[in-house]
Amino acid sequence: MIKKLVTSVLNTPPHIRSGYWLILLLVLADQLSKYWATQFVPPRAHDGFGIEILPIFNLVLSENYGAGFGFLAGYGGIANLVFIGVTCIITAFLLAMMLKTPSDRLSLTANPVLPMMLVISGALGNLIDRIWRGAVIDFLDFHVANYHWPAFNLADSFISVGALLWLLCEWRNSRANGKKAT
Repeated sequence: MIKKLVTSVLNTPPHIRSGYWLILLLVLADQLSKYWATQFVPPRAHDGFGIEILPIFNLVLSENYGAGFGFLAGYGGIANLVFIGVTCIITAFLLAMMLKTPSDRLSLTANPVLPMMLVISGALGNLIDRIWRGAVIDFLDFHVANYHWPAFNLADSFISVGALLWLLCEWRNSRANGKKAT
């Protein structure tokens, strides 16, 4: 099994192999930023919000026990196990899709390989938190006046940007295919 996996990785196109390094680099950046936040950013307090960087941006340390925006946070360890399982399944599916996507280069919008790598990086970054800490570390807080967007992290950003680029890629491809059909 391991030999088959190693062989399939080594037989992937060069741009996909370089993508593995990109995924590793992004996961490392996410984990280092979360480590830094746990060491230097104060926890979210009821009377204030961490360190003000800009009038619309603070650094606040919080632990997210749920999914996006704290969804299902009150379900404890069972929810965490479900999130870990779902993340593993989705990541494996995306890796398989990425390997099967015909492409000879990385592109932001011409093919979905790079957006998939961003989503995979974010998923793995948050998966590491769930396994190691039991919760995802969030620390980026954007707000307008007293209306705060839920705190998030680099992994969440990778997932969001990757998903948007993927949608843009699919939209461009469907338009290109529509023009070819007429």
